[in-house]
Amino acid sequence: MKSWKEETAIGWAVVPPSGVPVGPLALQQLNLPRGTGRTTRWLLRSSRGYGWGHCARQRAARWAFDDVGLHRLALAHSAANEASCRSALKAGLAAEGVRRSAELHLDGWHDMHEHGCVQGDLPKQTRLMAVADTTVIPTSAI
Repeated sequence: MKSWKEETAIGWAVVPPSGVPVGPLALQQLNLPRGTGRTTRWLLRSSRGYGWGHCARQRAARWAFDDVGLHRLALAHSAANEASCRSALKAGLAAEGVRRSAELHLDGWHDMHEHGCVQGDLPKQTRLMAVADTTVIPTSAI
């Protein structure tokens, strides 16, 4: 993965207990000297609502903080997407504000909710028992 070699991004697949990947998860816009990055995630519609997405995002964030040494992770989602907001909050990314009319989607301009977390915000262990078997694997392994 060229972006990982350049130390600007890394991607994984979200894999629930079934062993079948259900969507991508990535850390992007990595700036290792500054210790910052953004997280993105998308799941198949049929795989939403089980907690796999926020569990995987939290595990990737924990890796970014503990192993890579990042200080801050952020994400943005359309203000119209309440499920993404809930998922971000469950993963430990606090709501930080709204960027008005910030992204052009197919249906027009969207306000974007900003979320973020910093080193020390996440619990040391993921306590999501129902989704404890959710894993993230490098996309290069698929």
